[in-house]
Amino acid sequence: MPSAQLDFVQRTLRRAVLLPVILAVVVGAVFLMIIQRLLWETERLNHSEEVIASAEQIRQLAVDMETGVRGYLLSHDRSFLEPYDRAAMTLPQLLSHLDALVIDNPEQRPRVTVIAGHIEEWHQHADRMMRTQMVERELPVGKSMMDRVRGDLETFLQAERALSVERAGRVRVTTIAAVAITVVLAVLAAAVLIVFIRRDLHQLSGGYEIALDAAEHAVTVKDRLLATVSHELRTPLTSILGWTTLLRSHVADAETTSLALASIEQSARLQSRLVEDLIDVSKAATGKLRVDMVAIDLRQVLYVALETMKPAADAKGVALSTAMPEADFKIMGDGARLQQVFWNLLSNAVRFTPAGGKIEMIASTENGSAVIRVRDSGAGIVRDFLPRIFEPFAQQDETAQRSTGLGLGLAIARRLVELHGGMIEAKSDGVGRGSEFTIRLPILEPDAAASR
Repeated sequence: MPSAQLDFVQRTLRRAVLLPVILAVVVGAVFLMIIQRLLWETERLNHSEEVIASAEQIRQLAVDMETGVRGYLLSHDRSFLEPYDRAAMTLPQLLSHLDALVIDNPEQRPRVTVIAGHIEEWHQHADRMMRTQMVERELPVGKSMMDRVRGDLETFLQAERALSVERAGRVRVTTIAAVAITVVLAVLAAAVLIVFIRRDLHQLSGGYEIALDAAEHAVTVKDRLLATVSHELRTPLTSILGWTTLLRSHVADAETTSLALASIEQSARLQSRLVEDLIDVSKAATGKLRVDMVAIDLRQVLYVALETMKPAADAKGVALSTAMPEADFKIMGDGARLQQVFWNLLSNAVRFTPAGGKIEMIASTENGSAVIRVRDSGAGIVRDFLPRIFEPFAQQDETAQRSTGLGLGLAIARRLVELHGGMIEAKSDGVGRGSEFTIRLPILEPDAAASR
């Protein structure tokens, strides 16, 4: 190779090496600044979530205190004072912790002082009621004082949630900016490299290989970044994008087109269902999942859930039976949310019970509670998995049982049952030996039910 051409190639190669290094430094510096900003915004968001969690805990303890005192005054059973005593010991520390969390917030810190003062006033009033036993006159006053505490906490939580939403928005914007800027810079870097090398090595056939290698590297980096960002939503979208690509190629026949559209619709429905479950789980995690409590006959809720699942059970050849009490089965609850709970249990039972199997829903009363058992003869549950079955995103090992979805249904069901003051548990003798889910809900006493 002539000396002039050799010098030209060497200069080109040096520039080809230095330019990517310089661009990488620039991209890295910009990305580092954005990441630092993102970490700071995320820390502020986590701080707001910690404040909200502490305030929610204080609100729950205040409710426990009031419930314990009311139960003691009405029944003279000192066991009702156990939550009161626990809350009285824990609340000062929690209030002090909450005050430390909002020490730099001039709007929220005075509210903490007001909340602490009102709780102390209620506490003194409760002590006076327990000493004097003047229930009829003092109990409404105590309720009014506790309503004031709840109002104070709700005002505090609304302000903190608004701040949390604002911070979450900043995190989202910063994340989008980080991804967008990084992708744009990567694409620009790839474009500059391709143009530069192709221009300088236009007269040398060997130079094209260098340009192609640089372009392939840049595309690989971009693809890896985009794949990482979209990881959580990739599963349903992959099917949609794959079939869409096939349809746009105009090579699919009518049968393939029909199959593609059906697959796209199924993936979109799966995406919608996953988003709805994620919304419910998010609400449950942040304390925003609400229930409208009214007096209802639980039998009607159970009958609706059974009728909804009966076609699916009949189509699969699964026997669905029930046993209900004849008397009124009154509870305080949200009928729609309870239907969601029992529909989820029955849906899982139908899904994992083979043809010829059976599902039983048995309702009864035990020790002042409504007890509903959903029992099936289906695939069963691995014993090691039972302690984690109600955790969000929990999935049983596919070698023991194939399942679908994100594993959110039972987590949502547990939270809804807890919001009704109840509990849910699962048991199974192992794989292939069926399972049983038991829900316990507080039942209305006959006098209370009649008054409603």
